[in-house]
Amino acid sequence: MADSEVLKKLKDIPFKIQTASLKGRREVVEEIRNVLSTPGITEPAVRFVCRLLVLTLHRYRDSTSQSYVKSLVAYLATTHREWTLKGLLPVLLEISEQLKNTASSKSICQSGLYALRWSTVLIDGTIKTTEENGVDYNALVVSQANLLAAIIAYGDHRKSDKAYSMLHTSWVSIGKQKLSKWLEVLLAIPPDSGPHICVTFSTLCRHLQQVGDGATIEQHKTKMLESFTKSVISVKCRPNANYIKGCHDLLRQLSPGDVRDALLPALHKAMLRSPETIVQAVGEVFANLNVDLDGLAVDIGKSLIVNLHSKDEWVRGEALCALERLAARCSQVSAARALLTHAFAEYNGASGKLTSSEDKISVLMGVSSLRALPVQGAERAALFGSVVAGVARALDSESHERTLCQALDTLQRWAPGLGATTPDKILDLFKKNLSAKSTTQAVRTAYVSMVAACVRHCGATPAHASALQPVLVKAVEKAAQQPLQHLVVSEGICAMLGLTLLDEPRELPSKAGIWAALTHPDKHVLLHDRVLAAATDDVLIQVVMLCRTVLENYQSVASEENSPVYRAFILVLLSPAKAVRTAAIEEVKAMLAKEDRVLLAKNLALKLNEVLEEGKVLGGKEKTPTDEKAGGELTGKMILDCVHALCSYREYPERESQELAIAVLPACHQPLAASVCPRAWGKLARYLRHDARQLVALHSHNLKNRYIAGYTPNETLSNVVSTLVRTAPEVVAGSAVQLALDALQDAGLLRVTRDEYFTYLTPEGELYDKSSVPGNEDSKEMNLKRESKAYSYKEQLEELQLRRELEEKNKREGKVKEVSKLNKINTLLALYGKDNG
Repeated sequence: MADSEVLKKLKDIPFKIQTASLKGRREVVEEIRNVLSTPGITEPAVRFVCRLLVLTLHRYRDSTSQSYVKSLVAYLATTHREWTLKGLLPVLLEISEQLKNTASSKSICQSGLYALRWSTVLIDGTIKTTEENGVDYNALVVSQANLLAAIIAYGDHRKSDKAYSMLHTSWVSIGKQKLSKWLEVLLAIPPDSGPHICVTFSTLCRHLQQVGDGATIEQHKTKMLESFTKSVISVKCRPNANYIKGCHDLLRQLSPGDVRDALLPALHKAMLRSPETIVQAVGEVFANLNVDLDGLAVDIGKSLIVNLHSKDEWVRGEALCALERLAARCSQVSAARALLTHAFAEYNGASGKLTSSEDKISVLMGVSSLRALPVQGAERAALFGSVVAGVARALDSESHERTLCQALDTLQRWAPGLGATTPDKILDLFKKNLSAKSTTQAVRTAYVSMVAACVRHCGATPAHASALQPVLVKAVEKAAQQPLQHLVVSEGICAMLGLTLLDEPRELPSKAGIWAALTHPDKHVLLHDRVLAAATDDVLIQVVMLCRTVLENYQSVASEENSPVYRAFILVLLSPAKAVRTAAIEEVKAMLAKEDRVLLAKNLALKLNEVLEEGKVLGGKEKTPTDEKAGGELTGKMILDCVHALCSYREYPERESQELAIAVLPACHQPLAASVCPRAWGKLARYLRHDARQLVALHSHNLKNRYIAGYTPNETLSNVVSTLVRTAPEVVAGSAVQLALDALQDAGLLRVTRDEYFTYLTPEGELYDKSSVPGNEDSKEMNLKRESKAYSYKEQLEELQLRRELEEKNKREGKVKEVSKLNKINTLLALYGKDNG
């Protein structure tokens, strides 16, 4: 067949292939295959079809349409191998360059994934089972590297794993000998060509590690590391952190010698040259390494500490994150002590006096981040002593409230992991500074919170308990006396946590005054909704700890289903603050992870249903960053996270586990939760190792009585009934249908009042009863006098409003008939005609 005839047949294909119809797409692909299968087909026609594939890349976004394209690529590769290689590889290279150089997005990532699949299909059809003649490996490898970089740049680990799965399967199928071509091409490319090279090296490392070929990795590791440092570290523009995450498998292969001789010098040099450019990359590198850095990274740590008080807020945040990741890699005491010493020296003005409170707070947050140092035992206790000494000096010299609170928060964050009893230095600080002039109410709360945290993590001796209890009792009593002073009540919450932790004999319930402030159904102060709504995130985290401690240690509270403690626990589990919600979920999972805690789980589930039915949850507060808030509103994901936390333990006895699954039915079907996952309850039942159908059948009597016989029209119960009918129709559907039929038999449904009928006839957008719309009564207010001996102006307005309400009520009841303007006109016309007659 002549080229002109083939091209004439393909003339309309560029327009047809862009159709939105799946049927049309299938037909056009079949039409292309029919044309390509005719005898006498030539290379220009194949090249034309390869160019057509570009039109489908950003339009065919579903798996079915992509399967049509993949089948066409496979057909081209098997029937016209050489021409397809010559025509499709340049197209793939052009696409990959465009995607790599475009700002990363979900759409770009997905397009890269589709194009990468085409390349693997091409490999399967042209290289896998045939000789290598005519293959342009340079274009093939570079295009795959570009596409892989475009996918990884977006940062979606699922799509990144899918891309690796494609390449791994393709590389396994072609064998080690042909795969060596990929290494040859990549090693021949200059190491500073871009991050797409080192990302591909890392993917090859993962593949070689998986197939057991570690020798090849060791052979080329130096070149790979050079490519990484020159493409990602020694750069003038801020690198995409997702590229470094994509090099995870390469960084995991590095030995301490590789890190010491090649990686750390490059990082240190980049930090000295342009810290604001590379600081995020430094943190990501430390997070992905698999070796202890110890003294090797102290110099970099010092640079990070200096950048804690950078003028750029983003740099401060990234330096803090990088410092914490660096600390997690320093297990030597000397390196840990050097970092701590430099941090406090920086606070005290080693690089110039810190005049801004924000700078001081940032450096203190850096000291807090050093708690990640993996030093244990007596050595950690010695480090904590250094922290206490440095913070004590800051407390003595500082008067700014937020700085003082941050200093105390630093001690609180260092408390976990000490293992011993609460150090005497902590108690000395507490006694000395609690009554100082600079100690505001917020600072008092921070002191009490710090002591409670130390007692929780380290314990306390009887001498410590006897010294602390009077102070804490006084704080709770003060909160009970001043329930409207939120800062005072916040201190009382932290003090009550300390008292419950110190109360080993469980004698607190005998102290009616302070115990009532926590647990009395009507007189409780500490966990009142008003207090929780106004509390800061730090105080809400203390509420989490208090609720867990009380429910674990006081059976009288745990057995009381309507205890305020249960309600407070649910409110913090549904808090719009992510930090509070995360802490609450972790604590409730730990608390319920015992077989004898099923009663707590059921009571919490019932309280969750009650709170969701009321619709009263904690709202967002302006004092916290909006990006950490879910818009200040409850979301379906938050509800489901709470339900999953309450049902996280699967080893309860069979009967109790079934009752727990039944208890969370309303919460799983709350409208917000149902919109996120309509079948959440069925999945939860399977997680708890129950068959949902059998579970409904077993508890059918109670379920029908509660949700069908006791049905009230609301969306939650409608969703529950829908799930029950769908899960076990033979058990529940009959009762549900009968209830609906009985409701339809109500004779009152056939009675339609005059108002209802005319409301039905009223056009959309208009009101039938206009009495609720205020008329032009402004003139009445004009007659009101500001000064009157008989009535004040306010009383006159109230009287006028009362008259309006009475008139509207009479109009609705039909006692007052409005005379329409038309009737008035007819009357005047009649009178006029009578006079003229």
